[in-house]
Amino acid sequence: MKLPLIQENGSIHVNRGDQLIITLNNDVSFSVGDKIKFSIMKKGNCEDVLFQKIFTVEEESNVFDLVLTSDETRIGNFLKSGTMTYWYEIEYNGINTLTGFDTEGAKEFVLYPEAAEKRGE
Repeated sequence: MKLPLIQENGSIHVNRGDQLIITLNNDVSFSVGDKIKFSIMKKGNCEDVLFQKIFTVEEESNVFDLVLTSDETRIGNFLKSGTMTYWYEIEYNGINTLTGFDTEGAKEFVLYPEAAEKRGE
């Protein structure tokens, strides 16, 4: 499996510590100054926001890339094995949810483990 992977149901799968680029396509253009907020929440609790980043549109386009750095995807504790599932939401200008909880349920943000740094020598 190649990560990051955005599945048809909207869930995002990424290795902890990897850069993530989410491309948004809009029917109308994003305007200069528009705000797009990306939030990651504890699964089962939308009030427990673990990470949040607000992006500002700098040029008019119907496509916008949300970029999370490798440090920004290091959410929660180090994973020795398995995965950790969170919920996420993408909000536009504080008034519209582009992706998030809907009739199909929450959109999941699934983290896979990353290798630890070797210590010593």
